Amino acid sequence: MVKFNKKGIELIRNKIDSDELKTIGRLKKTNFTRERKMGFTKLIKYILNKKGLTTSMEINKFYNDVNEEENISNQSLLDQRLKLNPEVFITLNTDYLKLFYQEHKEEVKLYKGYLLKAVDGHDFKIPNTKESKKVYGTVGTKATAQG
Repeated sequence: MVKFNKKGIELIRNKIDSDELKTIGRLKKTNFTRERKMGFTKLIKYILNKKGLTTSMEINKFYNDVNEEENISNQSLLDQRLKLNPEVFITLNTDYLKLFYQEHKEEVKLYKGYLLKAVDGHDFKIPNTKESKKVYGTVGTKATAQG
């Protein structure tokens, strides 16, 4: 799997730098034609590396990570994002998954041609009653379990 991760990251890097992806990423033909502080390639890298911080913090972190003194305003970033076609991310994901399936077709068991993964993300509270405790039990020390 480690080998594939390197290949997958390489694929994404190469794709981000390609003219083909830039063409897909333009909502208008005039978008991303001039080189700006936050051009097409930097914008994609910025979005893919976001950590969920405020926009200002994300911008500062991004420019520190790429070792550039320049910085842009929140408004400039948002203006650039408005020019970006979201199909870019679908294309990147599709290409990444194609490579994954090519690399692991012998090692991975597939169901109808796909790797099957499932997660149950349910989160709910059971009422704290004597009846619930009898049916589901409790967690904790004997003192807290009897309460």
